Amino acid sequence: MWWLARQEKVVMFETYLEHYESAIEDADAEEEAGAGKDVEAMKGPKMGIFIAQRPYALNQSLTSIQLKHHCPSFSYHLILYLNWFLDPTQRIPRSQLEFVELPFDKLSVWHVFKFSRDTLGNDIDAKEEQDTVNARPRRGRKGIERFGTVAVAHSNEAESTGLQDK
Repeated sequence: MWWLARQEKVVMFETYLEHYESAIEDADAEEEAGAGKDVEAMKGPKMGIFIAQRPYALNQSLTSIQLKHHCPSFSYHLILYLNWFLDPTQRIPRSQLEFVELPFDKLSVWHVFKFSRDTLGNDIDAKEEQDTVNARPRRGRKGIERFGTVAVAHSNEAESTGLQDK
C-alpha cells in the first residue's frame, strides 16, 4: 500500500511540474508578446504589429529552425522572399533559386507576436483588439509545442465562401 501511495504521489508531483512549466511558458509568451516595457511596435504606416525587443532564441541555425518548427522548406522560401526585394533587373530567376546560398546560416527567433485587428480593416467596434500568434517549438521531451494558424489574403480578390446565408 505504501509503495502504491508513493507512486501516486510521484505521478501527482509530475503533473504539477508539467502544469507549472506550462504556466511559466505562458507567462514568458505574454511577456514576449507585449505585456511589458520590452515590447515596441514595428515602425511603419500603422502596421499594428508588436514584438518583443529581444528575440526568444538567439543565433539559431537554419537547420535547427527547420527541424524545430516543422518547416523543411524554410530556407528556400526565405530566399524566395528576399529575392523579391531585389531590383527587378537583378532578381534571380525562380528556376535557379534552389542553387542560391544565403550569406548567413543563423537567425534569431521570436516565438510570439501580436497584431491589431483594427489596422487590418476589422474595425467593427470602438475597442482596440489584438490577436496573438505563437510559434513555440517543444522544449524537452514532455514540452508542449504551440503553433498558431494565420490566414493571409494575398490579394484584394479574396472571397468568403460557405458560411453565409444566401
